[in-house]
Amino acid sequence: MRRNIFSIAATAILSLVQSQSSPPINMTEPEIMEFLEEIADGFRIWPEAPL
Repeated sequence: MRRNIFSIAATAILSLVQSQSSPPINMTEPEIMEFLEEIADGFRIWPEAPL
């Protein structure tokens, strides 16, 4: 389930970044998924972090 959520989020972020940036930023879905997983790992290390 977690992988599916990250995949959906990565696709949405990829679309948003590509449509909003000038010149376009070329990030692949795996790069965005890795970034999101690093954020999730940070919240596991510091669970009381503000959202």
